[in-house]
This record gives sequence, structure tokens and C-alpha cells, in this order.
Amino acid sequence: MSSIKESSEKTGGYMTTELYQVLIANGILTLMTIILTPILLWAIGYSWRNQ
Repeated sequence: MSSIKESSEKTGGYMTTELYQVLIANGILTLMTIILTPILLWAIGYSWRNQ
């Protein structure tokens, strides 16, 4: 009985861990995009004005 409960908890924990990893990875990508896009646009505009 206890072995069945343990195995189900392990798989459930593994699933949630994978889900969290995907969410964190997506969150980091989104944050990087939000942060880098204005910097890239500013850098392009700045170099374009200085030419």
C-alpha cells in the first residue's frame, strides 16, 4: 500500500517539477524579450542617428 502511494507521489512530483521548469523557462524567455527589445531598438536608433 505504501509503495503505491510513494510511486504516485514521485510521478506527481516529477510532473509538477517539469511543469514548473517549462513555466520558468518561458518566463525567463519572455522577460529577456521584454528587457532586450527596447535596448535593441534604442541601440539601432542611436547608431542610425549617429551615422
